[in-house]
Amino acid sequence: LISWCTPARINSELGSVGKVLESKLDSLVSDAMTGDAETRKIALEKIAALDLHRDEHDTSDEELESARKRADALREQITSLERHLDRSRKHLGFDSASLRETLNCALQLQQVAPLREVRNPDGSTAWALPPLESKPGKGDWAETLDTLRKPPEDGERDRQWRSEAPIRPLVFDPPAHLDETRVHVHLEHRIVKRLLGRFLAQGFVHHDLSRTCLGSSRDEHTRVVLLGRVALYGRGAARLHEEVLCVSARWTDPATRSRLAVEGVDATKATLQWLQETLGGSASTLSAPVPEDLRRRLHAAIPRDLDELRGHLQQRGITAADEATKALDVRGSAEAKLMYETLDETRKRIIKKKADTDHQQQSFAPEDRDEQRTLELHRRYWKTWLSNVEADLDYEPNRVKNFYRVASTRIEPLGIVYLVGARAAGAR
Repeated sequence: LISWCTPARINSELGSVGKVLESKLDSLVSDAMTGDAETRKIALEKIAALDLHRDEHDTSDEELESARKRADALREQITSLERHLDRSRKHLGFDSASLRETLNCALQLQQVAPLREVRNPDGSTAWALPPLESKPGKGDWAETLDTLRKPPEDGERDRQWRSEAPIRPLVFDPPAHLDETRVHVHLEHRIVKRLLGRFLAQGFVHHDLSRTCLGSSRDEHTRVVLLGRVALYGRGAARLHEEVLCVSARWTDPATRSRLAVEGVDATKATLQWLQETLGGSASTLSAPVPEDLRRRLHAAIPRDLDELRGHLQQRGITAADEATKALDVRGSAEAKLMYETLDETRKRIIKKKADTDHQQQSFAPEDRDEQRTLELHRRYWKTWLSNVEADLDYEPNRVKNFYRVASTRIEPLGIVYLVGARAAGAR
C-alpha cells in the first residue's frame, strides 16, 4: 500500500481528486515509512479509512459532472456525424458493390480481365487486380500500382522493391482490423481515380450517340430516358461542377406519334427510381423477356427519339448551369472573404508581436543566444511578410474568387435507356 500511494501515481489515477487527497496522504505515508510498528499500524488504518470533507466532495463531484457532460457532448456529436454520414450515403447512392462493378467496367475498357475474388488469411473476401503494368499501349501504371504495394523500408521505390513487394488485393469495405495484407480503396484512392478518370474525362469520342441500354420496368408503360451531363469549367479547364441530367418520356412508336411528350419533374424522379432498380438488378421484372419485334422498333427509333429529347436536355442543362454558376459565385465570394480575414488577422498578430519585441533587450548570456538568434530570424521574416501582405490582401482574395468563375460550359448526352413496361407486347 505504501509503494502504491505515491504522489505521481495519485495524480495519474485520480486527477484533481488526487490533489485533494495528496496533502493528507503525504504526512500519513511519511509516518508509515519512518515510524515504529505501532505508528505504521495507525497510519495504515487512517489511510484505509480516509474520507473527504464536504468541500473535497464538491471538488470530486464537479469533476465527475464535467466528465459526464463531456461524454454526453461526445455522444451527441457522434449521433450527429452518423446522421450526416447516412444522409451523404443516400445522396450519393454509393455502395461498395457498385464501385466494384464500375471498376470492372473501367478494366473492360482497358481490355483486361475484371477483378478476381481471392481469400484473405482470415477468411474474408478481397479482390485482385489483373496485370495492368504488363499490357502494351495501356500507359504507365507503375507509379499508380505502387500505392498498392507495401511501402519500402528504405524509401527507395526501385525495380528490386517492386519485385519483392507484390500488389496487395483490394477490399471495398473497411476491414475490422488494420493490417498490411490488403488495401481499402475508396473514391479518392489513386487507383480508383485513375480507372474512373476515363469516364470523367470524356463524353463522346464520336459525334453520334453510341450508348444505349434496354431493360424492364415494373411500370406498365414503356419509357425512354435520355441521360446527359452538364460540366462547368474555370480557367485552365479546371472542372468546377459536374451534374448528370435526365429527360424522360412515355414512349410510343414513331409511326403512330407526332412527338414525345416529356415528363415533369415528379414523373422523371419515378422513372429514375425504376432505372436504378433495373441497373441494380432489383427490379422484379428485370428478367422479363422483351419481344424481338419491340427490340427492332426501339433500335430503329433511337435517332428520332434522340432528336426530340435533345432540345429538352439542352434546356435543362442551361437551367442547371445557371443555378450552379450562382452557387459557385457564392462559394467564391465566401472563400475570398475568408482569405482576406485570415491574412488581415495574421497581419494584426504579427504587427503586435513585432511591437512587443521591438524594445526587448538583448541578453549576452550563453544560454539565451539561441533564443535571441531565433527571435532575430523571426523578426526578419515578419518584416518581409508585412512588406508583401498589402499586395496579398488585394491579390489573393481576387485570385480565389476568380478561380470559381465559369469560363465555359459543356452540355452533352451520355446515353439513352428504354425501360420496357408490362404492356410490352403493344408498347403503347
